[in-house]
Amino acid sequence: MRKVIVILVSSLILTLFPQKEVRAGGDHVAGLAFSPKEAGISYGRLGDDYFNEISISADLSGVLRGWADIPGYKISFSRHIVLFSKDIPSGSEMRLTAGPGVMAGFLRDNDTKYGSTFALSANLGLMFLTPRSVIIHLRFSTDLGLHHTIAPNGGDVLKPYYTGLIRSYMPELGIFYKF
Repeated sequence: MRKVIVILVSSLILTLFPQKEVRAGGDHVAGLAFSPKEAGISYGRLGDDYFNEISISADLSGVLRGWADIPGYKISFSRHIVLFSKDIPSGSEMRLTAGPGVMAGFLRDNDTKYGSTFALSANLGLMFLTPRSVIIHLRFSTDLGLHHTIAPNGGDVLKPYYTGLIRSYMPELGIFYKF
């Protein structure tokens, strides 16, 4: 199982580095993402028609609701495809983005105990690129996947990851720096 996870994560990281020549200045971005459901750090590649992002996050929903004392953790990869782009008179640019992703982590699902989770993701957002290399990304995302725990009798319990769907309405705010 660990080999599969290592191969999956390695494949996702390699997609951040395309085999074409990288434009000088501005392709790399790093930043923080905040939400009522999670907080994390992100690194990515920004192009004219895409934004690839890999992030490591602490799942805060169980902590904020009092279900847990410690947060769960997850790693995710998202490809944000630019659907629409508009220049703003201030020199900024606004982009409407949407796209797929994957997520894996050790999380709680509602009031259950911690377990491993794997999900396919979908996201929709608005990205603002400022002339000062700051990017603000407001988005919504959903995770459709499975949650695995160990039952009290020692058996395996595999069920849908409901929290990924239930928390889809919660917005996420990402603040990135382009370098």
